[in-house]
Amino acid sequence: MLLKAAKDFNIDLTESWIVGDDKNDIQCGQNAGCQTCLIGKESKGIQSDLIQIDLLSSVHSILKIEEKKNGR
Repeated sequence: MLLKAAKDFNIDLTESWIVGDDKNDIQCGQNAGCQTCLIGKESKGIQSDLIQIDLLSSVHSILKIEEKKNGR
């Protein structure tokens, strides 16, 4: 479904983020070539680009990362 949406809407998945709270969400993002953010109090052994406590913290952190990447 993710790959079809990327194709249909011309989305560069390497420039996209997947935010989720379990291993399947993160694996889906990694398999699609996305950057990943795990939401939770602990990583549960899941490897992710970013780990945050909640969605709001995730959004703030991703925005900061993207601003740095784009030289802002």
